[in-house]
Amino acid sequence: MFRSHELSQADAAVSYPLVSCRYPGLSLTRWVEFVGDTVGRGNHAHLVGLVDQRGRIHAIFGYRLESDGAPRRLLITHIATFRLAGNEIYRAFDRAVEQIARENGCREIAVRAWGGTQPGDGPTTAAEDVASGHRLLTMEGAAPAHQLSS
Repeated sequence: MFRSHELSQADAAVSYPLVSCRYPGLSLTRWVEFVGDTVGRGNHAHLVGLVDQRGRIHAIFGYRLESDGAPRRLLITHIATFRLAGNEIYRAFDRAVEQIARENGCREIAVRAWGGTQPGDGPTTAAEDVASGHRLLTMEGAAPAHQLSS
């Protein structure tokens, strides 16, 4: 039902309604700047949307690879999700994250909530709150972690 789509600067305005529902104080201008700064960094930071058959974005997350040690870690930042009936959006998120991890040889995945786009904003869940080798299977708040399947 959903497919992952790497966001570009051209997707900033169309993705704003979703993000603004989650962060009502975030301006379109600041979101467009954030998307441009994020996707303009080359391969270090990425934004991904989960898109339905009509091309509508239902979830947005960012990711980057941390390779300063072994094994490589995939750091996922959940930005926003529309609440939908059922669990398909969460399964699509999980599939997209697993695929990105496989493609990049990551054995660990850490998922955290987004803190916003202002200087000094950070994730609302610190990386050290997610045990190494575990993943939070939620896009909202805290939830039990479980071992990453290999």
